[in-house]
Amino acid sequence: MKIVKLMTLLMGMVMVVASCDLFTIPEPKETEAKKNNNNDIVANDENIKLSSFLKSNGLEVTDIKMLINDTENTRTSFKYGEKVVFNLYDVKGFTVEEDQIYPTASLYIIDSDGDSIYGVPNLLEYDSNGISKDSTDYTFYLSTFFDYGIPKEYDLALHLNDLKGTAEADFRMPFSLVDNNLFNIHDLTGITANQVFLNSTYNGYALTSHQTELRGDFNIIIKGLKGFKTVDGLTHPQVYLNLKDANKKSIIKSKNMFKDYTTIGVDPELLEDIITLDFNLSEGYLDNPVNIEVMVRDSISEVIFSADTNIYFN
Repeated sequence: MKIVKLMTLLMGMVMVVASCDLFTIPEPKETEAKKNNNNDIVANDENIKLSSFLKSNGLEVTDIKMLINDTENTRTSFKYGEKVVFNLYDVKGFTVEEDQIYPTASLYIIDSDGDSIYGVPNLLEYDSNGISKDSTDYTFYLSTFFDYGIPKEYDLALHLNDLKGTAEADFRMPFSLVDNNLFNIHDLTGITANQVFLNSTYNGYALTSHQTELRGDFNIIIKGLKGFKTVDGLTHPQVYLNLKDANKKSIIKSKNMFKDYTTIGVDPELLEDIITLDFNLSEGYLDNPVNIEVMVRDSISEVIFSADTNIYFN
């Protein structure tokens, strides 16, 4: 098995905080995540209609569909890292000027107090000439890589309106975030983490099952690392990545992937925010399952955090 690429990235993410005035809409009914015998989250209600979360005033939305990791679904409980896509079909009612329309859209995450804790005020970008009146389908994404904070239950508020008129529509849906749970997290001697994902760049989402295609790059994403000692306000972590096949044969055995940060130190808030470990395996035969283990060590206190999972690469 040839190792094509092995790299690491420490990345800070900035949350946009915004406020918006949403016209009053009915409170959506509460839903509770159900699980099957494999403890996988399934649809909250097989008969749930996303259109029940929509209120229109002049705009007509013919249909709404939601895809979770590229599969149509109606559940409103999402695992961290899942790709959630909303498709709005045949949206009509925008003012037409010289065969052009001027729609605007915004998306906000609302907490239980009704406050906006994350927002994108302008989802649609186009020049002053507008867009074709035949543009009737719209796609929007919900990021589940963010930890929006406690509690883990929120409302997604999507607002559409006509820049040249008064027509508008609001889609407001309750949702919750639950642990990804793909990795077994081991708090050995004091370092803790909130979430560990395995993200497939080929598919564009974090895995929630132990099977995946052997295509593209993979990212191990760790959020909420803390418990490190500091010297002059900086931590000095060491990070190691190990992959072994079912016969315990080593596929990847990395050296310290944070060598520079171990030497010069890093802001503990950046380390807590998110770190990403990238690896790529060439296509070929693997003895499944492959055990993936990530270990983080504090070079000052020598405390250790580790997490591992078994993946079947198809």
